[in-house]
Amino acid sequence: MADAAGTEKPWYQKWWGMLILVLTTGILGVIGIYLIWGKTKWPKAAKIAVTVVVVAVSLYLSFLLLGQK
Repeated sequence: MADAAGTEKPWYQKWWGMLILVLTTGILGVIGIYLIWGKTKWPKAAKIAVTVVVVAVSLYLSFLLLGQK
């Protein structure tokens, strides 16, 4: 689908691409955080860093999805 200027949007700016990104990051992120905290022997600082990154990426993608018109 082309926009008003007649250019094709990249897949990650289409509604289904955003949905895939949000769902993938959200679902796999939550499972990943659970597995990291419960099943690994990583240092606490590494677990915190990964958790912060997953939450930040999830929020960023959510705001991108909400900003689409």
